[in-house]
Amino acid sequence: MFERIYIKELTTKLNCKDIRSVKRWCDKNGVAMLCDAGSNKKYVIKEEFEEKYMSQSVQYIQRKYGNSKLPEFLQSTLNVFSEYQQVRREKTKEYKPQGEYEKEFLSILQNLTPTL
Repeated sequence: MFERIYIKELTTKLNCKDIRSVKRWCDKNGVAMLCDAGSNKKYVIKEEFEEKYMSQSVQYIQRKYGNSKLPEFLQSTLNVFSEYQQVRREKTKEYKPQGEYEKEFLSILQNLTPTL
């Protein structure tokens, strides 16, 4: 199952004082905010948030230092991160549900719409 990160928790991770800033960050970076039926608590999918957060951090580092001036440990970290993203994309393309319940669950997930 997907892990959730609630909006209140994101305020500390993004170093924001207000929930509106978190919502703005999610909109700007394309992270879908979801909520359960009958609930006001909004959340994001942990993997999706971490991917966008890391890619934003990588872009910031590249803008600040440039590729040629990056310290060796940062360059190796960026290489590992790009390899991780590539493997993750390949694995998500490979997945095809086999069972009846898996197919039904996948169709439910694909029909989810983010709420604002």
